Amino acid sequence: MTKKVLMVAYYFHPDLEVGAVRSVKFAKYLPESNWQAVILTVRTEYYQKTDSSTLPFECTVYRTGKWLTLGDIYFRLKQKLSAPTSKSNEPASSSLAQPSVANFQAGGRESLWKRVLRLIFWTPDYQIGWLFPGTWRAIRTVHREKIDIIYTSGPPRTGHWIGLLTSLITRKPLVSDYRDPLVTLQNPTKATKRIEKRINRWIEKIVNRRSALVIANTPEYRDMLKEIHYPYLESKCFSILNGFDAEDFPPVVSKQVAAGRPIHFLYAGTLYEGRDPRQFVIALGELVKAGFLRKEQIVVDFYGQVEIDPARLRAIIDEQNLTDVITFRPLVQRSEYLKLIADADVLVLLQSEKSPVQIPAKTFEYLATGNEIIALAAPGATANFLKNFENVSIAAPDDNDAVRSCIKRIFDRLAFGKRDQSKTLGDLAPLHKRELTKVFARLLDSVVDRHS
Repeated sequence: MTKKVLMVAYYFHPDLEVGAVRSVKFAKYLPESNWQAVILTVRTEYYQKTDSSTLPFECTVYRTGKWLTLGDIYFRLKQKLSAPTSKSNEPASSSLAQPSVANFQAGGRESLWKRVLRLIFWTPDYQIGWLFPGTWRAIRTVHREKIDIIYTSGPPRTGHWIGLLTSLITRKPLVSDYRDPLVTLQNPTKATKRIEKRINRWIEKIVNRRSALVIANTPEYRDMLKEIHYPYLESKCFSILNGFDAEDFPPVVSKQVAAGRPIHFLYAGTLYEGRDPRQFVIALGELVKAGFLRKEQIVVDFYGQVEIDPARLRAIIDEQNLTDVITFRPLVQRSEYLKLIADADVLVLLQSEKSPVQIPAKTFEYLATGNEIIALAAPGATANFLKNFENVSIAAPDDNDAVRSCIKRIFDRLAFGKRDQSKTLGDLAPLHKRELTKVFARLLDSVVDRHS
């Protein structure tokens, strides 16, 4: 008998945010385990970038609006006042998408009034306007669709609140999936940050106590949650990695760079505080100056938004004389992204030392290509996971000598055709979305069994 799970997921197709992929792939493969996903999300006008393709499988999706908050009013007024006057008298964009953090927090530093404003208007997060419309629709959907379990995917934290309230009212079991830490172990120095942390820790505590099951996307994050919330999560907290969908990738084949063709380095994703390519750029420049590389041998493309200081980054590129080598390109559709990472020679992975328990979702898709990977990652979950892959070269983000050594190693491997073939898609089978969804379904079955 097929059971139903209500998936409360703010980010869902056609949203291009990487956070949408986990829920989409769960929904795609759950029917193979006798589960049907019913999706609760927001209307597409709230997404900043969308995919033009259709959802490649059948799925019931309910979309809601959001209430206008004081924070939304503030941003809209700010956009109107700061928007340049159009000579063509065309109306300004009326997009309802949430503002980027970069629009609110410049250079990683916030003034006191901005921190206070964010604490008042955006607790628990920028999507707070979804709380009541989402909860109302979720309660109706539980009854209409005869839902067995409520699942929430966060961030945003508001989604976990919706799941909590819906579970309390409908008495259906709650499963909470954390894609990123709501609260870290770091102790903020600013008073507003400490208040915000206490509020978010309280939210997390209430949600976790109510949840029949808590899922983290790395073993390190699972262990951190267990430590923070001991003993409440000791027996009900599990990890499921993000993985990759094998259907998105062709079989790995041998690949050797043709003589005279430049090596193509590619990074896909947003550049923000903690994911900064400056050390990689400096290392490349120094290798060129030392004569190990010629500029004609390398091409570097960055696809996605730049939310770090672009002037500072551009200055470093100019200083290293790599202006004609490095190109910044806009975000692309997911199908094009998958082709780009498959066709590149070297994939660049950046992981912040501020996120030691996280593994970027793109890591698994990078691995599925079989390409060389240079990972600038501090000690933590990402480095732990990648250390056994022969085609991955790892360096701490601030270790210039190690970054240069990684680039040299990659050029040597490509020159001799040492593309890793020991880790084919078959060898990576435990990381397939299909297999990971089976694990997820078994956990859902265990919850239903306990509550039947």
